[in-house]
Amino acid sequence: TEQIVGSVRCVQETDHKERNSFEFDVKAYENQVEQDVQDGLIPFWFGASFGTTSTGIIEPIADICAISKKHGVFVTVDAAYAGSALICDEYKHLAEQLKDIGFFVVNLSLIHISEPTRLLSISYAVFC
Repeated sequence: TEQIVGSVRCVQETDHKERNSFEFDVKAYENQVEQDVQDGLIPFWFGASFGTTSTGIIEPIADICAISKKHGVFVTVDAAYAGSALICDEYKHLAEQLKDIGFFVVNLSLIHISEPTRLLSISYAVFC
């Protein structure tokens, strides 16, 4: 019999002591996915961040997508905080790394064109 639903393992990278930053470790992700496959698990989803609200970090989404694609992992991107910057000409080049994602979440409800300093207002609401 085929098992349709099994256990789900959520892996959250929290050990940043060696790097002394919150930078995402692409190699560690690749190793984890490969280990999961070897263990008979089926990696199926990765939630990437395009401007984390607490730190503003944009993860290396193109690299994450390249690894994920090899293993059939669906990549979503939470861009609720920094995604609205993509409407600005000087940041449009950042959208190139989003071409292989499956889903993109951004909150455009708080863009203040008349007040450029408030362009990236923090919002905890997420609209799809």
